[in-house]
Amino acid sequence: MIYRLIQNKYLSAVAGILILSAFMAHSQDLTGKSIPEKLGKAEELYYEGFFTDAVTIISECLLNENIKEEEQKQAYKLLANISLAQEKEAEAKNNIRKLLTVDPAYAPTIEQETPQFVNLVNEVKAGMEKEKPKKRTWLYIGAGATTVAAVVTYFIIKGNSSNGGNGEEPVEQPLAMPPVWPVEP
Repeated sequence: MIYRLIQNKYLSAVAGILILSAFMAHSQDLTGKSIPEKLGKAEELYYEGFFTDAVTIISECLLNENIKEEEQKQAYKLLANISLAQEKEAEAKNNIRKLLTVDPAYAPTIEQETPQFVNLVNEVKAGMEKEKPKKRTWLYIGAGATTVAAVVTYFIIKGNSSNGGNGEEPVEQPLAMPPVWPVEP
């Protein structure tokens, strides 16, 4: 019994060392590397299943003020793919939306990407297209309401003078007499 317990402790210690060495192998120091090199390392980590480490590297790249549009596209595409691999569809859609903000003409094909990714890009694009007319509609409604308010205000101010607004002093007129109420018998 004691022999098995000791054997299990050694086995778990060996497993811990193996896991630690695997972690150390893929978490290389990327200081001084260019953004394309860092994104390449993040892509490797994505394919190896180290999603958290890949996201950390990508986030660091996106915070760099010298990142180019092509690198931003690659970063958001990788983030979307990582989110899909983790079954986080809402997060993937958000990253695809950011990708389409950088490159509205982005249109992946099934030869380039997975069908799930391509379908999600098309879905997000369709959603973004539906959002555009709503913004214009509210602009037209707002502009129309402002115009109507201005015209009504003008006529109210102009119509306040009893002489038709010709610039002369208004003539005072007595109020009309109230109607006679019937008397009850």
